[in-house]
Formats: sequence, structure tokens, C-alpha cells
Amino acid sequence: MTSESNHYLKGLLRLTMACNAQCLFCNVPIEDFKGGILGERDIVRALEHFAEQDTRTITISGGEPTIAKTRLLDLVRRCRARGIANVDLQTNAVLIDDKYAVDLAEAGVTSAFVALVSHLPHIHDQLMGLVDAHRACLAGIDALLQAGVDVRLNPVTVKHTETLVGDYVDFVAERFPAIRFISLSAVQPHGRAAKNLNLLPHYSQLGPAIELARKKAAAKKIEMVNPYCGVPICVGWSDAIGQCVEAIQEVGHDPTGLRNQGNKSHGQPCRKCALRSLCGGAWHAYWVYRGGDGIESPVKIIEPWVPTAAELDFQSV
Repeated sequence: MTSESNHYLKGLLRLTMACNAQCLFCNVPIEDFKGGILGERDIVRALEHFAEQDTRTITISGGEPTIAKTRLLDLVRRCRARGIANVDLQTNAVLIDDKYAVDLAEAGVTSAFVALVSHLPHIHDQLMGLVDAHRACLAGIDALLQAGVDVRLNPVTVKHTETLVGDYVDFVAERFPAIRFISLSAVQPHGRAAKNLNLLPHYSQLGPAIELARKKAAAKKIEMVNPYCGVPICVGWSDAIGQCVEAIQEVGHDPTGLRNQGNKSHGQPCRKCALRSLCGGAWHAYWVYRGGDGIESPVKIIEPWVPTAAELDFQSV
């Protein structure tokens, strides 16, 4: 088990790095993991640290945490006993049946962040490297909802689904009317995805698809957000900065501007963008592999004074 600081009001505990899937896009695959496994004393120490920091939410992740069913329940109970208000479970939901969903809820799981990677069964199973994963995931989601757990979905957009984001929203609204939150990820070129760069979506195609999906989500009263593992603001989100987690968290933490994690950069199209301080840019590999396709400044910087200022409607001298 490992502990990590995640965001600014959350704690992240990785119960195990083992997983029942072999996702082609996994950015923390077990074969790349070099961290140690924490014992029970370390678990208590990590919880104490988060509690002392007034952490309101702890996310339990992996790997796939439901592999260690009994240990997962014990950890959830420890979190709640230590005063953690919200315990969020990151899972692919494949191993969650009706009984275990009830056990999780009774132990204190308040929400589940479920990797329903695609609404299309064959694509979902192919990306996860697991036969029948889509059916099992849907059953797991049903079980969690029935047990009273707040379920939030995490699709992962790839090249094959870059124009189908709106269809995903339609599927969720019809199949799971109780679900009201979608965190729209796109492939990160790390871990296994670094060996499968062909999965990277084209932002020029994804941007319009996101704009359409956002309209559908709003009409169906589903909140949709752009996480750190999502896309640059200019790719379908330029008029919805308040739904971009990266911008919200960084500005709230440090008013001087954005601090990304060193795995993104601003390319030439970003140089004159007025939103640059709110956006980390694109993954390094995206600039190389996709050539920055689809990235362009939605709001350009207005220089404080230029010789032609008098000729510009938006500037005066």
C-alpha cells in the first residue's frame, strides 16, 4: 500500500498495485511501479498525516483495490473511524457484486469513481484487456447504486472514441439515470500508453465532440468536468474554465498561476494564449506524436501597448 498527496484537500491511498485488468492505457502499471508496500503501521501513520491535515476526502485506489476485498473493507473502516468524512473508491467495478457493494457501503464508502472506459462493450473490453469487463462493470455500478453509493464515471477517450463522447453521455443518461457526474479523461502517454501512442486522440476531432457532449450533459443535468488527466482548456473547454479541475485547483492554491506536474508543456500555439496561466498545456508526447494537432489559442493576449493600438477596437491609447 502506498500513500500520496493528491490534489489539495484529498489524500490518496493505493491499497495494492495488482490489478485484474491489463488496460492498454494504464499510466501506473504494476510493471513500472517502484514504490514499497506499506504495512499496517504505515497505513495508520498515513491516515494520521491526512487527518492532521484536515483532509476531508481520502481516495482508495490501486491497481484495483477490490482485489483485496477484506483489507479494503478494513481500510475504509479505519478511515471513517479516524474522522475522514468522505471515502472515495477508485475501481473498475468488475469484482463488485450486490453483497460486496452493501459491505462497502456499510463500511463507510461514500462514493465510487468507476472506470466505465467506453459505452461500447467491444472497445471497453479491448482497452481493459479483459473479456466481459463491460458487462461486469455495468453490474457493479448497478450494485453500488442500489447500495446507496454515489457513483461517478470516468471514461477514457482514445483515438477510436474521439468523436463519440456525446454518445457516451446519451448512454449514461439512459442506462444510469441516477448518475450525475462524468470526469472526462483522455489517454495519458505514460506507463503502458507510452507504448501505445496510437491510442492518443486527435484534439482537432475531440474538441468539437466535447463541446457537443457538454451540451448534452447540461441538458440531462449531468455535471461533466475536465480533470488533470483530461485535455488542454482549448480542446472543448475554453468557455467552461469553471469545469476544468486543473485550473480551479491551481488558481485556488497559488494565485500566481499554474503549477503542473512537469509532464505537460506549452507549445508555440500556447504562447499568445490569455488562458495559459490556467492551463498546463499538452502532454510532452502529444506535441511530438500528434504535432499539437487541434491546439490553438481561444483567447489571445492583448499587449499593453502596440503601435497599431489605435486601429484595434478592443484597445485604446
